[in-house]
Amino acid sequence: MKMESRLVLRDNRSSFTIPLRFGAALASMSRLAINGMKRPAGQTSSFRRMKMSVKIARSVLALAVLGVISAPASAHHSFAMFDQTKTVVLQGEVGKFEWTNPHAFVMLDVPVNGKTVRYTLECSSPALMRHAGWKFNTIKAGERVRVAMHPLKNGQTGGMLAKVKVPDGRLLAAW
Repeated sequence: MKMESRLVLRDNRSSFTIPLRFGAALASMSRLAINGMKRPAGQTSSFRRMKMSVKIARSVLALAVLGVISAPASAHHSFAMFDQTKTVVLQGEVGKFEWTNPHAFVMLDVPVNGKTVRYTLECSSPALMRHAGWKFNTIKAGERVRVAMHPLKNGQTGGMLAKVKVPDGRLLAAW
């Protein structure tokens, strides 16, 4: 019957368990107390290889964690939900203007068949909108504006704001 030996490495931050399938040199190390990952006397290249394996394992783990964390951020920047082949022009009253990161939003109340329908229109980031002439107070709740927007593909009342004609007559791009 073949028994599998394991080596437990500990430093001041973490511990790793490594199966010992690498021959007698590593198996003999399982009897040693390795403190702070310092090379014990008499051990040479096999200890260096094992120490490098631990570093590689930490690096792979760190990259995996970064990949999981950054996935939502990359998914956020998809514009696939907007039908950019269509442009719809709406006129209505600003219900709310949110000057927030990562994107500003305009909530526009549009009269449709005697009812008021609220459209939520996504804009670019405030930093980019400033370059196009926008300020946090460019439009205010209650003002009447005319907008050109790319609607949502799913048919809901919203979209990507392309341009807006503000009350003072200026035509501003939102992207």
